[in-house]
Amino acid sequence: MRFIETWIPATLVATRDLAPGIREFLILPDQFDGTAYPVGSHINISVTIDGLPETRSYSLVGEASSDGFRIAVRRAEDSRGGSRYMWSLAPGARLDITRPASLLSQCRHSPPPAPGHHSPGILGTWADSPRAPRPRPDRAA
Repeated sequence: MRFIETWIPATLVATRDLAPGIREFLILPDQFDGTAYPVGSHINISVTIDGLPETRSYSLVGEASSDGFRIAVRRAEDSRGGSRYMWSLAPGARLDITRPASLLSQCRHSPPPAPGHHSPGILGTWADSPRAPRPRPDRAA
């Protein structure tokens, strides 16, 4: 099992439109202590879609704050319903959420790459990818 999900009650404190179709949600868990969360963390939120309970995952955005957790949700008319549900909420709404979890924090236990090999990892770029050595300009090929 990747994560042990601990569900906790929370309150939607505020919403703020960041751009057309993108809304930020400030969610304050009950008995929140403001503890920092790992990089790449997400929370699951219990939502109701077509009268049925569902779960949706949202990445936490911004720095950890004593104000609560921040997520940003893009309104997607063609989605499975999670964004429509979130956008229908008003400040004061009660939510059930999980504690933050991060897949990136689990990567620290991975063995390092073999000498001479590069591993792009989750956040790798093309610059981290293996490639053939090129002749240096100060040496004849």
